[in-house]
Amino acid sequence: MSGRGNAFREAANTYSVNEFYLLSHSILETGHGTSPLSNGSIRVGRLGTNKWVSIQPDGTFIAERNGNTWSSTWTIERVNNFDESQAQNIKQTYNMFGIGAIDSCPYVCGSIRAYEEGWDTANKAIVGGTRFIAQDYVHHPVYQQDTLYKMRWNPGQPGTHQYATDIGWAYKQTSMLYRHYQNLPHLRKTFDIPNYR
Repeated sequence: MSGRGNAFREAANTYSVNEFYLLSHSILETGHGTSPLSNGSIRVGRLGTNKWVSIQPDGTFIAERNGNTWSSTWTIERVNNFDESQAQNIKQTYNMFGIGAIDSCPYVCGSIRAYEEGWDTANKAIVGGTRFIAQDYVHHPVYQQDTLYKMRWNPGQPGTHQYATDIGWAYKQTSMLYRHYQNLPHLRKTFDIPNYR
């Protein structure tokens, strides 16, 4: 994560997303930059249509998506002695926001999503991940999930279009956001509090 300030600033300015939120989200999702998804230690290559190899520090996995959308089911198989010449275009991957890292296959699916998005550097993952968050959540024309609470719980349409499954996902980022704002007390703070009936 060190030295990535300009990428976060560029992403925040380009997609009109709060820079402190981006930092907090990335720190949470990457374990302060230690996650294999974020540190470039996972390489991915293509094996065919909807089929990839994810080469990780602790093993190699063949993954096949059973459908054409990211929410389709996946078949994941751990393999030994994989011959890398079987795969095309093997690249390092970076995923700074956990995009596509579903509970059943976080590292495999998250690294494949990064590969397909072209996130082969940390900076590309920061800017590209911010674009995804802005388009699919913060500035989405229907969902308009412009707070952590809305991204996690979607009070406008409960139970649908939620960013994470962890019930503490939004809360875990608030302490980091609070620290950033405490260091810059002149910044305006606006609160959006949903009311339920």
